[in-house]
Amino acid sequence: MRKLKTLIFISFSFFLMPMVVNAACTNAETVRLNGLANRMTADFEVKRDTRVETFYAENGTQRSMDITDYEFFGKIFGLTEDFHIVVTNSVNDERRTFRFSDAQDGIITFNDLDINRVINYTIEVYSDGSACGNRLMRTFNLTIPKVNELRLYTACERAPHHYLCREFLSTELEQSAFESLAIIHEYTERNREPEAEEKTLDSRNFFNHIFDFVIKYKYFVIGGAVLIAGGIVTFVMIKRKRSGI
Repeated sequence: MRKLKTLIFISFSFFLMPMVVNAACTNAETVRLNGLANRMTADFEVKRDTRVETFYAENGTQRSMDITDYEFFGKIFGLTEDFHIVVTNSVNDERRTFRFSDAQDGIITFNDLDINRVINYTIEVYSDGSACGNRLMRTFNLTIPKVNELRLYTACERAPHHYLCREFLSTELEQSAFESLAIIHEYTERNREPEAEEKTLDSRNFFNHIFDFVIKYKYFVIGGAVLIAGGIVTFVMIKRKRSGI
């Protein structure tokens, strides 16, 4: 009978333990944790390493080109001993857990997976080592862009400020590279400066100017020609009539 009472007491205590822990997670503690969690931020850092690569062109001449290697780093700021974070990437759904002991100078740093893909990270913040236990306090996101290869094309030299010609892209393009270049070319033609058009006109020869004039004012030219022809015919007829008198 005594053993039975002991088992009943142990079982009852087991169910009471979570209640005791939760009771210690006061509103004040929850507010404190929420405040700390909301201070966390995330950003990315880019490291560039430029090198000179020499190659031979088709005509046999030697040429050099600057090649830039990129490396991206995700960074999370504001992690304290009260939390641990779980970082999930959009490429393969890998989940990585970081704690305050993993931080260096208070910053959690991790490498990107692929510089040729846009990577979205989901960052979950859990309470850790406090009376509130393992509780999800906050979720936020970080996007690491990819290197934009379109900027190396000649089309982007004429439109360096176009969004498709930026050094990095934060979203994957729905259209192909050929379609993107067509968009850039159309933008360049639509926003060409008037001075450039005037210079182009000035470089034409005299006959091209005349041809453009005729095409532009063809109805007036044809009408004037008809009037002139009619005047000549009338003049000849009058002259012939007078000569016959």
